[in-house]
Amino acid sequence: MQTPAHGPQVNPEPIRDFLVRQLRASQRSQYTNNLTPFGGSDFRTPFAQPGTLSIGTTLYAIPPGQDGTHLTPGSFTANTVNLADQLIPSAYGCVESEAGCCL
Repeated sequence: MQTPAHGPQVNPEPIRDFLVRQLRASQRSQYTNNLTPFGGSDFRTPFAQPGTLSIGTTLYAIPPGQDGTHLTPGSFTANTVNLADQLIPSAYGCVESEAGCCL
């Protein structure tokens, strides 16, 4: 059996089917950047709402459920942080080549 000069033929259908069936995080019933319950890492960021103050090397979580007009220094607890999932749509795209492969 001879192999074509340009290499073996690849069936792109399984790859296409896999890419079409993927669910975005926003389409799932539950999603999080905190994978610690599954033995992973916590990828949440301190760019949350309410936010987190950084004074020197100490972080202070802004308390939730207020409008910020009645906060005092005693309202903040040192070494606390508000974390948020960053569920920004992926910049990943798929451009199909002549061979049907995703580049």
